[in-house]
Amino acid sequence: MLYELLKKCISKIKDKISSLTSSKQDSQTVYLKENLTVPFSQRVTFGRNIDGYEVAEIIFTNAKTGEKKEIVNHKAAIVNFPGVMEDKRWTDFLGKNCFADEYVHYRTSIEDYDDEKYIIYWCIQPDGRYWEDEDGFGGTSDCEITLYTFIDKEGNFTGPFQVYNVGPKYFL
Repeated sequence: MLYELLKKCISKIKDKISSLTSSKQDSQTVYLKENLTVPFSQRVTFGRNIDGYEVAEIIFTNAKTGEKKEIVNHKAAIVNFPGVMEDKRWTDFLGKNCFADEYVHYRTSIEDYDDEKYIIYWCIQPDGRYWEDEDGFGGTSDCEITLYTFIDKEGNFTGPFQVYNVGPKYFL
């Protein structure tokens, strides 16, 4: 009797797991859970695509039309790169390990901002401690520099990247 009851419970759990994962076809699929649409294939990338171990790309899927757009491609390039608004608030702090080109070299993340748009944060220079080993050797005096821009609900950049923070100082 107990065995049959456990068998039914396990069967129900397997069915529930199967129903939740059966809609997952690939990394570009929109996932639905209780009518909640997740618009991005992932929200964070470090730009590395080492033998498929780490996925660099971020795909946006329009909730209304189902249309897919690359935000970051598999080579870590920001697709339809909107440019960078340069100003002395961050350009004066550039070190040798800064990359303000159209590629993700360090952390890039996307968050909900409001009902109209998402915000994308793009670290172009990590804090100098990024380069340290476990003994503190190899670090630099660089401060972290992160830029931001917005993506609308259609998956389009709304303007160029601009300064978000330089070290502990924030500008947004």
